[in-house]
This record gives sequence, C-alpha cells and structure tokens, in this order.
Amino acid sequence: MTAVTPQALARWPLLEELEAAQLEVVAQCARYERQAKGRLLLHQGAPADALHLLCSGSASLELEVPGREPLVLQTLGPGELVGASWLLSDRVQFDVRARTDLETIRFDTACLLQRFEADPALGYAFCRRFMAVVVERLQAARLQLMDLYGHPATLDEVCCQ
Repeated sequence: MTAVTPQALARWPLLEELEAAQLEVVAQCARYERQAKGRLLLHQGAPADALHLLCSGSASLELEVPGREPLVLQTLGPGELVGASWLLSDRVQFDVRARTDLETIRFDTACLLQRFEADPALGYAFCRRFMAVVVERLQAARLQLMDLYGHPATLDEVCCQ
C-alpha cells in the first residue's frame, strides 16, 4: 500500500471542500490499495475497520440472501465511497465486491475516529459528507425495490376486470 497525499485527496469532490490542514490529518489515515476483480473489499458482518474511496474501476454493493445469489443493490464507480456505515455500526452492513480491477483509497476507520475525536470540526465535516452517501444509498435501494415489486394494484384493478 502506498501513502496518499493531501493534494491527492483534494481532487475528489467528496473531500475537495476540506481545509488543507484537515486534508493533511485525513491523509495520515489513508493508503492506496489495489483490488482484483471479484474480490470482496468489505464483507457483511465483518468488523467495520475500513472505508474505501473508489479511484478507478467499479464495485457492487451487495446484500447476502440465504439460498440465493447476492442481490446487487448498486454499482459504484470512481469518486464513490463504500463502507460509510462504520460511523453508525461497528460491523459492515453490505458486501462490496470488485466488478473490475480497482484502485481505492483505503481509510483506516480507527485512525479516522481518533482524528475526529481530536478535531470535532473535522468529524462534523466528514459526517455531513457520509450522511449524503447514506441517503443516496437509501434512495437507490428504494428505487430498486420499486422496480422489483412495482406499484401495488388498486382494488378496482384486481376485482373489476
């Protein structure tokens, strides 16, 4: 794994509005990683010890379904974040699988948490960004459920045809 510079972090829209000093602190918790196609970056139920910013390639957010193939909730690409639920849970909520070879910036969540506790303004700035990601994922799941189950039929459509 290779170290990440504050300048490299500032390129990403998710982090571009952070101050230079904040980027310096966050960079101390970040390393580049490569992931091979098919590899799980994060596994549902595992300790939530990493957060990944996708730099290249694509990954799928998947839900384990007993007795079935995993349900792909969303396909994600460069600039998107996976593992944001670590702020609310000490366990990973979904599988994240590399659909192609990937390069990511891996953030050590224990390191981030220490930095956020030392600098509440930094923690607040990140929480705002993470919550936007969580809301986006909830919306995507909602739309997928609507596609999967459709709109319920009205009583007139069921009984009067």
